[in-house]
Amino acid sequence: MESDFEKILKSEVLEEFEVDEKPARVIRLQLQDIDEQDLTEHARNLADTNFQLLDSVPNAEKRAVVRTRMFGIRQKLGNLPVVGGKIRDSKILDGLLNRVYPDITHEEHFRAYKDRAFPRYIGQGQVLAVEMDGRIVSVQAFNNLGKTASGRSVYEFTKASTLNDANYRGKRLNPRLKKTIFDDVMAKDPEAMWIGGSVNENHLGKLASRGWHVVEMDDSNEAIRVMYDSDPEYIKLMKEQGYKAIYLDPKVDKVTWE
Repeated sequence: MESDFEKILKSEVLEEFEVDEKPARVIRLQLQDIDEQDLTEHARNLADTNFQLLDSVPNAEKRAVVRTRMFGIRQKLGNLPVVGGKIRDSKILDGLLNRVYPDITHEEHFRAYKDRAFPRYIGQGQVLAVEMDGRIVSVQAFNNLGKTASGRSVYEFTKASTLNDANYRGKRLNPRLKKTIFDDVMAKDPEAMWIGGSVNENHLGKLASRGWHVVEMDDSNEAIRVMYDSDPEYIKLMKEQGYKAIYLDPKVDKVTWE
């Protein structure tokens, strides 16, 4: 009988290695190679990371619960024939939800990642994953934001998650995925630059020690300008919340992944 690891994947295999003497491989993920259980857990991890209650909102926790219930009702009504699409896309309902609680809730984050963001990135070939034990145990997405004024492409690392299991956590799977993505992109696009953003000071410190530049979100660097120009209002909000931008120019900077 074929083992879980020997099952035939649709995905392209980029690298094979071992984790604690068990076989693993890095693949360019396709939707048919991740099951509902693993997709759900990765989406939950991302929701846990990115959702937070707003201190400026009175009774934020209770209001977020109410919004979650309203969102659930909207999702169910959105499945109705004929009128469902209009309900899902209703700006009036958006406004009502925002009056209850002015940010998307944990459940909305989860649904956005599971039903839209991950499938979109996967469909574009922009998610690499570690497959072992017959499961997709770690994922890392990336994105091409466009080109600088001098014509260089700008990439960013985006959604990342590892299953909540001691067999996979702390095994340096995400750095391996990032390095594989970086090497793959640079082999195809040697002029590429890389950007990102974070509010975590420890994370920023680690990135700086590995060769990244830490600057303001509206820095004049040409790669940062691509990120800023993609959504100036949102970038301004991130800056107000303490976010810093990072960038890497592989033509002059040397990056490490450990």
